[in-house]
Amino acid sequence: MHRGAIFAVLLLLAFPTGGAARVTQQPLFEFGRTGGNIEPFSVQINTDGTIDHTGPVQFAKPGTRLSQARLAALVRYARTQQFWSLQARTSCAGSLPDFAAPYVTIHSAGKTRTVSVRGGCKPRFTRIYRALANAATVTS
Repeated sequence: MHRGAIFAVLLLLAFPTGGAARVTQQPLFEFGRTGGNIEPFSVQINTDGTIDHTGPVQFAKPGTRLSQARLAALVRYARTQQFWSLQARTSCAGSLPDFAAPYVTIHSAGKTRTVSVRGGCKPRFTRIYRALANAATVTS
C-alpha cells in the first residue's frame, strides 16, 4: 500500500468524526443551576476524574481530580438515593418561577438521566447534589 494511502487510513481511524482533533466524551456527572434570574453554571465530573465547569462557580481546591474509587462511590450513592426513580422535573410548593433550579445529570451503565428540582422538597435529590458538589469542592 502506498504511504499516502496508509496515512489517510490512519487519519480516518484516528479521527472518525471528520478530523476533529478531540473526541468529546460525556461526563459521568454534571450538575449546576439553570433558569430563574441568577446566572447559570455547570460542573462536569469526567470519567477520568477531571473536573470542568462553565459559569460563575468557585472551587475550594481547583484542579481536584477524583479517583476511580470515589467516582464509583458517587455512582453507588446516587443508586442508594434512588436517583433513577426521581421525577425529571419538580417545582416544590412555594417556589417561584424566577427561582433557579439545581440539576444533576448522570451518565452510567448506558443510561442518562437528568433531574432538576426548584425548591427544597426532594431531600434525596439534595443529598446527591451536595455529594457531587462536595466531591468537586464547589464553594459557590
